[in-house]
Order: sequence, then structure tokens, then C-alpha cells
Amino acid sequence: EPCKSTKVFGPPNPWVMALCSLCNEIYKLNKLKLNLKFEIEMMFKDLDLHVADVKPSSLVTGKAREMYGNPDFTIDKAAQPMPSVAESQKPAAHAAASQRGVEGADAQRSVGALPMQSGDISIQGDWLNFVKVTTPTFIAIPGVKRFFANAMDASVREVIAPVVERSVTISCMTVRELVPKDFAFEPDENRVRQSSRWMVAALASSLALVTCKEPLRATLTSHIWQMLQRMGIREEALEQSVNAEVAENLDFCCTVIEMHAIEKAVASIDEAIQNSCMVRRKHAESRSTAQFVDTTVLQGQLPNLPEALHPSLAGVRSQYRVYEEFVKIQRLITNPNEAAAASPAVLPVESQKQARPTVVPSGIASGGAASNDISGQVENLRALLAQIDKMSMKEGSADSYAQLQHDSELKKLVQTVFEIIDSKVPVSNVASSEQCAKQVFLSMLQGAANKLRVGIYLALLEKLNALVPGLDIKLTEWFGAINEDLWLQRVDLAETMVRRGLLNLRELDRTLSTMITARRGGPATDFAIHVVRQCIVLEPLAQSNDMALTLDVLAKVAAQGRGGGAGDALAQLVEQAKRSSPVIGKSESAPEPGLGKGEAASEPIAGKTEGAAVPAAAKDGAKDGESSLHDQVSYILDEWSKISDLPNRDKLAAALLVTLQQSGFLKSDETAEQFFTSLVEIAVSHCLSGEQQNQQQQQQQGSSTPTVLSFDAVDAFVKLVAFLINRSANESDAVNPAARGIRRASQLFRVLGVVVNIMQKTSKENPTAFNPRPFFRMFIGWYMEILESDVGDEVIMIPSLAAIADALLALQPLRIPTFAFSWLELVSHRCFMPKLLLATGQNGWPHFQKLLVALLQFLEPYLRNAELNESIRLMYKGTLRMLLVLLHDFPEFLCKYHFQLCDVIPSSCIQMRNLMLSAFPRNMRLPDPFTPNLKVDLLPEISESPRIVVDFNASLMGLQGVVNTYLSMRQPANFMKEVLPQKLLLQDANERQLRGTKWNVPLINALVLYIGMNAIHKGQAIPMEMFQQLVLDLDAEGRYILLNAVANQLRYPNSHTHYFSCVLL
Repeated sequence: EPCKSTKVFGPPNPWVMALCSLCNEIYKLNKLKLNLKFEIEMMFKDLDLHVADVKPSSLVTGKAREMYGNPDFTIDKAAQPMPSVAESQKPAAHAAASQRGVEGADAQRSVGALPMQSGDISIQGDWLNFVKVTTPTFIAIPGVKRFFANAMDASVREVIAPVVERSVTISCMTVRELVPKDFAFEPDENRVRQSSRWMVAALASSLALVTCKEPLRATLTSHIWQMLQRMGIREEALEQSVNAEVAENLDFCCTVIEMHAIEKAVASIDEAIQNSCMVRRKHAESRSTAQFVDTTVLQGQLPNLPEALHPSLAGVRSQYRVYEEFVKIQRLITNPNEAAAASPAVLPVESQKQARPTVVPSGIASGGAASNDISGQVENLRALLAQIDKMSMKEGSADSYAQLQHDSELKKLVQTVFEIIDSKVPVSNVASSEQCAKQVFLSMLQGAANKLRVGIYLALLEKLNALVPGLDIKLTEWFGAINEDLWLQRVDLAETMVRRGLLNLRELDRTLSTMITARRGGPATDFAIHVVRQCIVLEPLAQSNDMALTLDVLAKVAAQGRGGGAGDALAQLVEQAKRSSPVIGKSESAPEPGLGKGEAASEPIAGKTEGAAVPAAAKDGAKDGESSLHDQVSYILDEWSKISDLPNRDKLAAALLVTLQQSGFLKSDETAEQFFTSLVEIAVSHCLSGEQQNQQQQQQQGSSTPTVLSFDAVDAFVKLVAFLINRSANESDAVNPAARGIRRASQLFRVLGVVVNIMQKTSKENPTAFNPRPFFRMFIGWYMEILESDVGDEVIMIPSLAAIADALLALQPLRIPTFAFSWLELVSHRCFMPKLLLATGQNGWPHFQKLLVALLQFLEPYLRNAELNESIRLMYKGTLRMLLVLLHDFPEFLCKYHFQLCDVIPSSCIQMRNLMLSAFPRNMRLPDPFTPNLKVDLLPEISESPRIVVDFNASLMGLQGVVNTYLSMRQPANFMKEVLPQKLLLQDANERQLRGTKWNVPLINALVLYIGMNAIHKGQAIPMEMFQQLVLDLDAEGRYILLNAVANQLRYPNSHTHYFSCVLL
């Protein structure tokens, strides 16, 4: 169009005429859509040209183009017979069909897999067996499964190459950057390789799924429509059936692409981390005693990281568990056997009944076996263990694994077994892993008591114990099942297993006490005496309560032999055991022969808490039968911390619950409050015990990094509270879940009340020294232990959510400013805010509204005075982000409570106020404001009243009756001139100074809304007169506040928006 108004570029400019010639050629193309032809005609008209006067060019005529799916051309609906599928197959497909022995004509035309055009990616298998046809429309079409198989095969081919390439590139790049840094202190190359494979498989699978699903849906739909047109089916009503069939078969196509992505990603990551593995292999071959550190990945990284994020050897063990989780988060395949058949080179067949679900591609697990489960390695392990037995007997010069030569055949053999365990056990079910451990344990007992051999077996059991939950209890059961005559021969082995944590003392205690009671002597008694002497008295590897049942039985045996030397000696041993000191860490015990020391045990909670100790029965001063509440609670928390993370925690906690019941801590509200108060004080004291010393060291060194705290006691306390609450159900709860929810909430509220009181007291006594981190950890722990466990039962969950909301309201930033950032994170946490707002009947909305108002009240003076230091600025940004989440996911909440929220937002915060006012219900479609001749008053929504919650009795502060009288009778006469302006002023000078204005802003906001609602419902003229009079009588500041209150009601289309817009106009 601009060309026609210029002399240079108007016709007959050669450039413009050449373009016109090209447009004329396009205009004459066959099947060009009419709208494009119309556009070309309009262009010629604007240039004062005629199509017939311009000679068409020959640039595009004769060139091949895709007609189907092209939006510029119409599709010819004429039916063409679909070519036989068999004609499009390669000989390999017919060979595959004949090998499977498929009978009938359909088998001869079965759809095989054609070689991919993307290099090394190829799809193998027969799609025909996995096509699902569910709609009656397509079931009635003969041979439809063959056509669908052809469409699925073609769609996957079209999408797979770029999807796999992108997914593999991103996942490998991510893993290559993260894993070497996380495992910089890990000397075991198998762990590094395994972690890399787990992570890259999970990432590649997820990326491939996200990337391919929508393109694959569109491509598959396109191929099916093309197939229908070739078959001569023109019914437009088939769209719903086509979409249903695409949805039914889409997941299987995605699974095939995922498996190819995983296979290629695993192969690629092995090459990417080859250098890291080589560094660890050289370090192992050098037999160096120095701690391994991969300095190549830490260069230039440590100075930029806070000390808490520095990689360390201690963090490697917990980090490995994080990578183990990648195996669990991979997408479950609907039918693994189907995917395996469609892509046998990628997807191994694996039982869906395994306790550890996931389909792991071949290549992730090293060892070369066809089965991914450890059960497939039984014969291989048995042969390897037999070779280890033979070779360990020949290595007479070595007493431990560390003394072997680096090129020793025995060393290579042991490494092979470790590789099998590392690769197979994490992806096997618990039963198969326990069978593997049992084979290793029995082989250790059956062979010769060679020091090197036993050390190797113990190291293998340690590895299995670290990977299989609850294996120590199983080992104890197997140990108790062997012949009693072998016990005394293996007493040193049992002592070593206790030291390494391979035997569960409580399980061993039950076994020994039962056998001694049944026989009153024999090998079991002698074995028990040796264990008590070595593991409790001489070297305190355990506490007396760990062997309480055995000590009681031995005491009875000693009483029967009282007066003799043996009886007196046994009685003295039992007394010494009961007065034993607390258990020492494993790092303090002597090292055992074998592959190396066990990991150091964590320090008991009682040992790090002031005044904490073991129970009265285990102390020298216990004869008086009294101990302080602090000591008893400390002991209970210490005992609980040992079993809280075990898989059989409920079974082991039975004895601890008996202790709690006998102590009477939970009998009344008063004793329960004392008990939980002591628990909180002990947990917080343990957490902060090393903070002061670390701060002094940092001051001397000039460092400002945050102190690393130990949260072991806090986590134990959280899990103990959650355990007690979850066990509070009775028989009636199955019939009345609401009663259970109320009972659980009351118990949680009692604990939260104790925590709130302690936090308020501590922050009030010494605000600058208050550390919120232990308390923040408590709330996060309860989110995970209590709220997440009730995710399926809303009736039980809502009372607990309300209890936590009330506790957070008591801890609002106005009361404890040092807890403000933690408080904001707790309020907006994914386990709390969505659950509270998604509650049925909007029961959680009032609780969250109070929390949000408390947050805005804290920020209001800073925002009003524009005093935004770095902390307040961060707080403000966090609040805006939370409000954006509410605007996106819960706009109805902002619509309902906009009045209360705008009350506490200062007038200077335009962005935050507009964010509140921009919310509109999700079921409403807003009109386009640029629509010509838009009549707002004709919109159907304009007559509907919005849903708001306002308590005018409280908001109008006693003015409601007077305002109603004036609205109905214009009485009293001096109301607008004298009474109302005085009522809108703040009377207290201190309050004026605190709020920064002389006007009562909340009262003005409520008055404006109340007058407007009366006008809407009653249709009077008096409200408009009142607004006009107020605008004239109020000063500039009051007028601004009044108009601001009117603007707060301008929101989405509703009766309030319409009326108040008329007021402004």
C-alpha cells in the first residue's frame, strides 16, 4: 500500500513489478485457497493494476510441494485406493513375520520396522501386535490395525531423530557438569558411573517425553487423517474418534522414543565421564593412603561457593542416595512387555510386581547379564564366591584386602563382585537382594575362618547392608538360625559384625533371651556372656538397654547359681553391663581386617546436649531410682533417633512406646506440655551446640559464611511427634475419619503451641541471638511427615492444616521479625498453601487470608515510607511472587478477599494493588476492550454482584446505623457537613503519626463500598450525592484516599465495577 503513494517504488518500478509477477503466478496455482487469492486481488487493486495486465512469472510452477497439511492449499477429497502395506515393506519385515510363524493373510502384511534415516537410531519389532483400537467406528473398518500400525511407525520415524538428539545432548551435558562435582571426593569409579547412568537415564527419559508428546500427537493425527482420505472415508464426524484412538496409542509411541533416548544417553555418558573414571582408577592402583580428590573439577569453584555447599567426603554418601532416587522417578510404562517386544534392544522385560519400580535400559547396569535383577546373577555370584574362597587361601602373605598387590587376581575378582552388587542391587526388589545377601552370609560361615577371606565377605555384606534397607535384621535372623554348636566358633565373627553394624542388637537380644530361657545354659548362654562382656562392658559398642532382655535372663541364671564362683562372676558381669557408659562411635573402635573401616557412627544426641545422659538404670547414681525429666526425655529422644529411619521402625518402636506409657509423660495436658517442652529444648540445644564455637572461629578467620548446623536431633523430634500423631487412631476412626482428623489436629496443635511459646520467649529475651533455622526445620519436617501422608484424605488433613495455619499466625513477622523469611517460605510452601486453598468448600481460605493480611501489615510501614533496605526488598519480591502464584492458580481467592487485602496495601504500592485488582474468576471470559462500539452496560456479567467477604459491623466502627438513617431519610441534616468528616479522622495523635495520615483509611474504604452496595441494591440517588459532597468537603489528602477507595472497586465486569465507574465519570 505505501508503494502507490511514492514515485520511486510505484508501478512500473522493476522490483515491484517482479513481485507482482510472482504474486500473479501464485494466484494461478491450482487449489490455492480463496482467501489468498482475495489478498492478491486487493493488492493489485491498491496498486491500480489488473491481474490480466501483469505477466505471471515462472519461478514456482512445476516445483514439488507438499499439498496435504499445507494451510495455503485446499485438499482434494477424492478418494484414492491406499497402497498395500506389504508393497511398502522391506524384505526384513517379511522375514521377521515368517520367523514368528504368523498365519493368515494379515500376517503376510504385518507392519515391520523400517530402518531409520537418522544414523544409528533404529526401531525394531512389530507394531501390529501393539495397536489398540477402541472406538466402534474404527473397529468396523477392515484391516484398520494395519493402517494404524503404519501411521504409528511413520510418526515415530518422523519425530524420533530430533527428539533423541536434543534429549541426549541436554541430559549428557547436565550430568557431565554435575556428577563429577558432586562426587569430587568419591574414590569409587563404579559409584560415579552408576550415578551418572541413573541421572542421565531419568533426564533423557523425561526430556524425550516432554519434547515428543505434542509433535507426536499432531503427526499421528495427520497420518491417520491421510489414511482415511486414501480409503475414501470423508465423514467429518470422525474427529472425536480419531482423537480417542490417538490418545489410546500415544503413550506406547512415546515409550519407544523414551527407550531409544535412554539407550543412547547411557552410551554417551559413559564416554563423557571416561576421564573421571580413569583418574579414580589410577588413584586406586597407586594404593595411596591419601584422601582422593578430583582437583580437575574443583579448580576455580570453591572460592565462589559458601562453605555449606563445598563438596566433602561426608556429603558424598548422602549425595549417592539422592542419585538413587533417579531410578524411582523414571516414568512407569503401562506394559513393559509390550515396549520390550517393540524395541527389544532397548527395553528389557521386567516384572511389574517388583518393589523397586522402574524399567532400566540395558547398559545402565554393568555386569553383562541379560537380566537387570540380581536374581539373574545367582549362579555367577556362587561361582565368583567359590573362586574367592580358593584364592584367599593361597594368599598366605596378606591378612587384609589392602595388603594385596594391585594386579592380584583376587583383587580383580572382588572388584567384579562389587560391580555386580553396585549395578544390580539398586534396581532389584528387596527379596532378590536379601537372597543375594543370604548367599554371601552362608558362604562366609561355611568356609574356613581365614582372616582375609572373612574380611572380604564382611566388606561385601557392608556394601549390601548400605543398599538394602533392614538387612541387619535379616542377618541377625539368619545368624540365630545356624546351629548353636557353631556359635562359640563364630563368636569373634559376631563381635566384628556388631562393630560394623551388620547385626541388629535388639533382634539378637530377643533371639538370645528366648534360647537361654528355653535351655537354661549351653552354647547360647556362653555366647551371650561373651557378647555382653566384649560389646557392652569392655568395649561399649552398645548400651545396656540394647541387650535388656538378655541381661534379665542372665541375671536369673546368675541368681540360680548364687554362692558359686560362676554365678557370682555372672552376676557381677550383669551389674557392670547395666552400669555401662554410652555407646561410642565406630570410628573409636579398633579397625577390623578386610576392605576398610565402617563409617563412623553419629554421635548420640544425649552426648551433645547439656545435661543429657543415658537412662537412670544405666548410671552409677541410678540406685535411688530417680532421674531428672531432662535426662529421661534426652534418653528417649536418643533411642528414637537410632530407629527413626529404619524400615521396620514401627516394630522397633514398640518398646519405646511402652517406656513412654510407663513414664506417664502423655497422661495429662500438663505432663505432655512438660515432655514436649523438654524435647524442643533438647533438640534445639543439640542443633545449636556448635554454633557459638564456629562463629568464634569464623570471626578469627574473617569469614562470614553461615554456620553448618546438625539437624539430627530436630529431625528425630519431628519424626517422633509425627509417629505419635499417626498412631493416635482408634477403632472408630475407620467409620468416622472426621473424628480422627480432629483428634490428630488437637495433638498437633498442642505440640505447635509448645514450639510457638518457646520461639516467642526466646526471641523476646534475646532478639539478635535468635536463630530460626531449627524451628524452620521442624515445620518443614511436619509438612513432609504429616501433611504429605494425608494427601489422599482431605477430611483428616484439613484440621491439621488449620492447626499449622493458626501456629503460623501466632508467629507472624510483626511478632518475631527474625523469623520473617522462614515464615514467608513456610506460608508459601507447596505442601501447605495449595492444600489449604484447594480444600473443599473453601474451608481453608479464611486461614490463608489472615496469614496474607499479616504479611502485608508487616510490610506496610516500610512500603509506605519507601524504606526498602536489602532485607525488605527481598521480602517484597517474595511477596509479589506469591501473589503472582495466587493470581495464576487461585484468582477466585483474590477476588473474594480483595477488600481486606487492599485495606493493608499502602496507596503508593500501585503494582501490588493492581495485581490484586486484576484477578477475575477462571470461568469468566473478559471482553476485548478494543472492540468497536463496546457497550459495557450491555454485558451479561455487568448485572451480577461479585463474591466478597466484608464484616461491615466491624469495618464501619459504629457508623452503620447512622449511615442507614441518612440513606433512607437524609437525616440528620448536619451528617454530611459536620458528623461524617469528623468520624473519618483519626482522633489519636500517636495513631496519626504511626499511620502517616490523619484520615482513617480502612473506615473510608468500608464506607465507600457500603454506600455503593446500597445504591446498587436500592437504586437511590442519595449515595451519589454523598460521594459528591465528600469530594467537595474533604481536603486534598482525604479526596485522594476517597477516590482511591472507589478505584479499588474497578475490577472484572460486575455490578460493583459498573457502578463505581459511573461514580468516577
